Amino acid sequence: MWGFSSLLIAYGFYQVGQTNKKMSGEKLEERKARYAMAPILQAEEDRWYLAREREIMKKEAEIMKQVPGWKVGESTFFTDRWVPRHVAPMDKNSKK
Repeated sequence: MWGFSSLLIAYGFYQVGQTNKKMSGEKLEERKARYAMAPILQAEEDRWYLAREREIMKKEAEIMKQVPGWKVGESTFFTDRWVPRHVAPMDKNSKK
């Protein structure tokens, strides 16, 4: 025979299970939203990267215009592997 305390424990486990289902559903919805936003955020980052890359190449062309044989944007390393440059503000250290 079930006692009152056993029924309370069973009801508590039921509530835990229901809460876990609810939380799992909420996490799934949040994950779907993040997956839907990822391409938009990546496109935004790509646009920022390209704008920054153009700015860097302009500065490189200006600085290296006196060097014969210098090709703007060409890798100085002997490899065919593409690696994105570390993009950071060029005047970062001059503001100290």
